[in-house]
Amino acid sequence: MIRGLTSPFFFLIFALSIVLSFSSCCRKRASIQTQNEEFSDSQIQHKDSSKDFENYRWDNLYAIEVINGLSIDKAEYTEGLPRLELQIQQGRLVGFTGCNSFQAQARLTENEDENVQIEIGPIMSTKKGCIGEIDEQHFFQALESSSSLLLSNNRILLINKEGVIVIQGLIVD
Repeated sequence: MIRGLTSPFFFLIFALSIVLSFSSCCRKRASIQTQNEEFSDSQIQHKDSSKDFENYRWDNLYAIEVINGLSIDKAEYTEGLPRLELQIQQGRLVGFTGCNSFQAQARLTENEDENVQIEIGPIMSTKKGCIGEIDEQHFFQALESSSSLLLSNNRILLINKEGVIVIQGLIVD
């Protein structure tokens, strides 16, 4: 069980579940847009960019909650939930899809607007046969489409070039 979860976390999960349960596959984009609105600039606590960007603590382990606007269905992940770990000092990202382990090169930079950009290199993974409905390529495509990230309220938000949150994860202690 993940330690340190608070009531706002459960409320967020509940609210996100309701939003997603009323969304059909034809309205997937609307679901993603709703999720983005939940993390509007007024609610995101941006880090103070005047602090030393290089020494900011980026390296964490994250339990993945949402991929491309869809909440993780825990019943599908019999071998464990997807997770990723940023290891920026080593220039990589490692993780688990729910079936296979993976790693990729990763580099963070800060642009002129003081937004944090992420570059994710080729993803390498183990090739174990997966049981169930796990769609690893869906997860990998979301990772590869990520161009920026935010850390907010103990969560990582990976965002694509269109400004859509493609992966959301919770920091694990």
